[in-house]
Amino acid sequence: MNKLLFPSYLKYLGFILLGIGLTLIILQMAEGTTSLKDFFLQSANIEIFAIYAILLLGSVLVTFSKEKKSDEYIESLRLKAFSSSIIVHSIFFFVFSFTNLTLFLVNFPAIILMNSILILYIIFYYSYKLKS
Repeated sequence: MNKLLFPSYLKYLGFILLGIGLTLIILQMAEGTTSLKDFFLQSANIEIFAIYAILLLGSVLVTFSKEKKSDEYIESLRLKAFSSSIIVHSIFFFVFSFTNLTLFLVNFPAIILMNSILILYIIFYYSYKLKS
């Protein structure tokens, strides 16, 4: 599986890109021109989609980069984190599809789906790693 992963130094670049993306979200909202609701609309402007792209690139680099010291335990943590993120994501969208919120947010950008799975993976992976 290690042959399919990026070099470990790209993980740091990914965290930097995630930080830049989150900072841009905060700055957009602090200016008052963009609300949190605007980030979930399909008709969002190009600046918001650029922030999505930065977040997606950062989360892909963090998620798919090797660890400096990788062994079977790290691989089992990766698998556990991927499984947990997919399960939580699936439960969320299963419950979400049977509520009235679906009618309100039916036109959100598909890039949010990818970002949410990868960000859930990052959260689960590092929380599992901290527990051990």
